[in-house]
Amino acid sequence: MQMVWRWACRLLAGFLLLPSLLVLIVGLVNVFRWGMTLLPDRYYVTHPYLQEAAPWLIIGSFGLLGSAVFLRNPHRSKHWLWFPLFATLYALYVPNADHHHIPSKRGVPLDWVRTYTAWDLESRSIELWYSGRERGRFECPPPRESHLSRFGVNGQTLSYDVQCVSPERMTTLPVPERPGVIVMSVSADGQEAWFRVTTLGWNSEHPVVWLPAKHMDQPLVLHQTLAGEPVSPFARQRFGFH
Repeated sequence: MQMVWRWACRLLAGFLLLPSLLVLIVGLVNVFRWGMTLLPDRYYVTHPYLQEAAPWLIIGSFGLLGSAVFLRNPHRSKHWLWFPLFATLYALYVPNADHHHIPSKRGVPLDWVRTYTAWDLESRSIELWYSGRERGRFECPPPRESHLSRFGVNGQTLSYDVQCVSPERMTTLPVPERPGVIVMSVSADGQEAWFRVTTLGWNSEHPVVWLPAKHMDQPLVLHQTLAGEPVSPFARQRFGFH
């Protein structure tokens, strides 16, 4: 009976090797992403990659150690199995934890950063709507923005750069060279405004692209008018309204 129990524990330790290895890989991927931010003149998504990598690396390493120790010497204390078991629970719980309707920043940065950039564009357009309501018309803000974007280069976080163009150029304007550029267009009477923003692309051929709309077939353009209430299409998604 003791022999059966020992082999059962050994099989469990071997089975728990995989989750521990996956946890370690997640940590190593974040270290790699942090290393990519050190490349000169390369735009990236700002995120505390090293801080996020630390618990994954530590928990994954201890999980692998616990399984390896028990597999090598099953006569050791079965308390070593708690390490891979905890790593497995960590891998299952953390990615699926409830973030109060706020999307997780885990996974591919180029994926989740688009959601946050859309929220930033919405927030900035609403701020300019309130400013336009006070003045009686939309006006372009100063070129230098104090609002930080979700992107960085050479160790510095980029601020959003607002550029104003005519409505005629809004649809034909070439993509700016950097992410975090908000292009604003105001109607002739100053009562309407359109907004779009750049983000990082998925490949080196298109390193910077317009933030796409939900169906990915055209750029996202927000339209605000002083004749009505400010449009906030992403507020429902952000706060979990239905």
